[in-house]
Amino acid sequence: ILPRQPLQRLLNIEEAVQHATGYERPDVNSEIPGEPVLDFDAGPPPLSEEQRIQGYKWCQTCRIIRPPRTTHCSDCNCCIMRYDHHCPFVNNCVGQRNYHFFFGILGVCRLPGYCSRLRDRLVGG
Repeated sequence: ILPRQPLQRLLNIEEAVQHATGYERPDVNSEIPGEPVLDFDAGPPPLSEEQRIQGYKWCQTCRIIRPPRTTHCSDCNCCIMRYDHHCPFVNNCVGQRNYHFFFGILGVCRLPGYCSRLRDRLVGG
């Protein structure tokens, strides 16, 4: 999950998020005294042509730059890196860091079925 822009500012983790997503924020107007520095609240920041080709996009809801394969989930109301789907059974998105939890849930759900088949074979039913 990518934190929203105000939370990134509050926790002072903007640079860490930029490093994790691979987005290099341009220093627009930083060298001109008296000029405002680029503010994400004012609108989408500029993307280079290379970044557009790579698949970087602006999320209007979260107000962040989304890296490729990142999607905004309307159920969770946040951006998920390597979004696969929103699972209603665990009420969470399946994405970059939780595939193993999702497969674990699937395995646990299938275990009773395997046990009952094994019991039926052993009992001869």
